[in-house]
Amino acid sequence: MGIEVASSFTRKAAVPLDDGFIKANDTARDAIPSGVRYEGMLVYVTGTKKMWQLQGGITNSDWKLAGGGGGGMLVVADYGALLAIPSADRYAGMTVYVTDTAETFQLQGGIADANWKDFGDVPLTAKGDIYVWGTDAARFPVGTDGYYLTPDSTATLGLAYKPLPAAGAARTSGGTMGIPTVITAAGGIPSSTSDFRTEIIKGPVAGVTAITALAQIAIGTSIGQELTLIGGSDSESISITDGNGVVLGFNETWESSYNNVLKLIWNGFAWVKLFRSDR
Repeated sequence: MGIEVASSFTRKAAVPLDDGFIKANDTARDAIPSGVRYEGMLVYVTGTKKMWQLQGGITNSDWKLAGGGGGGMLVVADYGALLAIPSADRYAGMTVYVTDTAETFQLQGGIADANWKDFGDVPLTAKGDIYVWGTDAARFPVGTDGYYLTPDSTATLGLAYKPLPAAGAARTSGGTMGIPTVITAAGGIPSSTSDFRTEIIKGPVAGVTAITALAQIAIGTSIGQELTLIGGSDSESISITDGNGVVLGFNETWESSYNNVLKLIWNGFAWVKLFRSDR
């Protein structure tokens, strides 16, 4: 039988009225004897800072995360009265129902005014928001299209949305073995903005045409670009020599005879030979 109280009572210590109201972990919560359980019973677990309630029964499977309400907890008229609760009467996990706003608050992580948390409120307000923990639980707003979520130890909540890295240009090619790109002596070999470019080439006339352009190959647009040259004709070829923007090797020359290959990389100043293959 419950104890009848003719009027209100005053706390004299910062402890719960019922020592079954607070447990250290879920195991201790589940060990509460069935004989003292009742539907609607609330238990605060300090290890996880979560409030649980028996809903629909009194077995361990009936523990559900609680979401507020005023029954069986301290009730105050407004938020000012909430903050006026003396420190000596407060304890971690204390739950108070505020009637004028119909909200339930709980002390989480301490007993200062800043530790009152809107117990039933999940602070997600927009599609894509997520719930995270920095120094406290908080809303992390959705990012901008084209950004990705990544850990960031310098950010307040430990996460940040950052723009996706710019994708490299697709592999591109010019010419075919049947119709190679014609390279002239004065024009030289064109470059492109592609990270990986393959050009099948031949000379403008019969024989070997030496490139005389000041830049034998047009300058690259980013360090690390690769250019692969493949010879497309035995009868009409061009030749590239060491120098004038190309680094092959001392006095080295490459000719674009049929199926000969020269692969180069742009180092910011010149096209440097990676390898060559001569049939």
